[in-house]
Amino acid sequence: MLDVERARELSRLTSQGELQLKNAAFRQLKAIMMRLAKGEVAERLEIWRTAKQWALVQLAHQSKEVRQRAFSAAKSVQAAGEAQHAE
Repeated sequence: MLDVERARELSRLTSQGELQLKNAAFRQLKAIMMRLAKGEVAERLEIWRTAKQWALVQLAHQSKEVRQRAFSAAKSVQAAGEAQHAE
């Protein structure tokens, strides 16, 4: 009789331990999935930030080129005007 009770208790404790292990594994899996999801969101944010910064760099470069062309054009007009006055 005592052996039967011990076997039942051992069976109950074993099933509780297995259930706790399953719960712990599920919690770990959930934590891993959340970290992966957060990592993907962070990656998407980084891609967006980089694209935004790159667009600003390109805009500044285009603006610089426009200013340089305008300056060159103004210099050409000034040189042409000076040449006419010299004649």
